[in-house]
Amino acid sequence: MADSAIPLFAVMGETGAGKSAFINSVIGEHVAPVGHELESCTTKVEQYLYTLPDGRKIGLVDVPGFNDYTSTGGAKSSLEILRMIAGYLNPNPEDGQEGRTFSGIAYLHTITGTRIGKMGRRDMKIFKELCGKESMKNVVVVTTFWDQLSDSNPGVEHEANLMKEEGLLQELKQGGAKFVRWGHYNDHTPFPSDPAFQTPRQVINHLLSLEPVLSQFQTELAAGKTVEQTSAGLVSRQEFEDLKHDYRQSITAVQTDIKALRTSILTPLDLENAQKTFQEEIKSATEDTRTRLADALKAQIETTLVGERHRTISTLAEWKEEQQLVTSSQLGTLNSNLETVKTRIEELMKEHEAFRQSQTIIEMVSARTDKERIALELEAFRSKYQNLDDSHRILQEERDALRVNHRTLKDEMEKLRQAFEQQNNKIQALQLQNAVVEVVPKTPKVPSLLSASLSGLGLAFVPLVLFPLARRSLAGFGS
Repeated sequence: MADSAIPLFAVMGETGAGKSAFINSVIGEHVAPVGHELESCTTKVEQYLYTLPDGRKIGLVDVPGFNDYTSTGGAKSSLEILRMIAGYLNPNPEDGQEGRTFSGIAYLHTITGTRIGKMGRRDMKIFKELCGKESMKNVVVVTTFWDQLSDSNPGVEHEANLMKEEGLLQELKQGGAKFVRWGHYNDHTPFPSDPAFQTPRQVINHLLSLEPVLSQFQTELAAGKTVEQTSAGLVSRQEFEDLKHDYRQSITAVQTDIKALRTSILTPLDLENAQKTFQEEIKSATEDTRTRLADALKAQIETTLVGERHRTISTLAEWKEEQQLVTSSQLGTLNSNLETVKTRIEELMKEHEAFRQSQTIIEMVSARTDKERIALELEAFRSKYQNLDDSHRILQEERDALRVNHRTLKDEMEKLRQAFEQQNNKIQALQLQNAVVEVVPKTPKVPSLLSASLSGLGLAFVPLVLFPLARRSLAGFGS
């Protein structure tokens, strides 16, 4: 039976919501890999065929979450996930054949998280645009991990917020979507008798009882729109632009902080006065006061480094996604952005060097016990700065990869130029040979013996004329 004749049900939701476990529960076997961390085990759209006890065949389609993250493959953007779904629904659009369709969607959301962040709201917004109003009644929202709640009241409150708060899943509830609960129950924790709790097989049976309706995403693709032109694609693109705007604001804030640090660098005289003042304060301060000052300094350094590390990670992730979207005409702009990031890292390294030099001054004016404590703190600071060195190295490797691509293109152009020269030389040789052939018949008739001699000289004359001309052409082309 072809895939198009088998009811297909998409299992969607954020990473870690239990999609693979849901599929394994329906099939009764461990067929889909299950992760136990906050990174995805599903790296592509996977289809699992299963025959129900009544003989009907169905297909369960495991779709990566829009917040997909893997430790080896990195993060996938929501546009990439949408392209993967489109590729699964219509793998060969050029052959004109009818693609696959989803008969229903099970959307999984963990109930253990009481607060939904900005990214979670974005994912729900993309999912709602993917469904559209007409197909919302063919969606079942499954809240998971109820078995992990010692007190169900927070879960019930969280579920109610999902159904009524604007910007979450309120539109799905109003559009006819069904909300159910599920958890990993066993003999020690029996399945609740509350009808709000349903097993994955009961969810699939409910979807089978409904009349299939094409989702808005499928309808827009069938109408000839690209993934980027669909409603879900437009939402994803807008969210990307918002993230880019936030990133640029963060860069501006960092640059402002760097300028402030530069203006705060002390002169040698100020350092000498500061040393004297610092010595007097050490003598007059109690041990408890010095401990509080050290803790405050350490906390300030750690806060600065953690914030800088987050900004650097965000910068790298944003740069990687932009790199996937740029075309060949935007390569120059990309190189300019890379130089900007490199300059910023060099500035941070200079600040680090200035801080290292200040370490020597502090060691000279501190007591022996204070020297040991400050040295330990500075060593921790130096190890945290190593993260910036790693980021710099990664950027250099990516820049080197771009240079290799540039050299490859340059070599290909050189080969094309040489081929063009060879072809041009052949054309010029043929033109010269034709000119000689046209001149020979016009010469006066001579005795046969003299004619044969001239004919032989003519053939020998062609290379003598052709080679110097070809050499001059090559020399002119090379100049």
